[in-house]
Amino acid sequence: MVRERDKEMDQSFDSLRRSAAVRCLMMMRRHDLVTTEELEWLSPEIQRASESP
Repeated sequence: MVRERDKEMDQSFDSLRRSAAVRCLMMMRRHDLVTTEELEWLSPEIQRASESP
C-alpha cells in the first residue's frame, strides 16, 4: 500500500512540462497538496480542468 501511494505521489511531481501541468495539478489536489484557494490565480478553465473527476 505504501509503494502504491509513493507511485501516486511520484506522478504528481513527475513532469514539469506544460502539457502535463493540469494532470499534475489534479493529482496534487487529489492528495490534498494544494488547495482550491491556492489555485485561484489560475484561469477558471484550468481550475475546472484540475478538479478530480
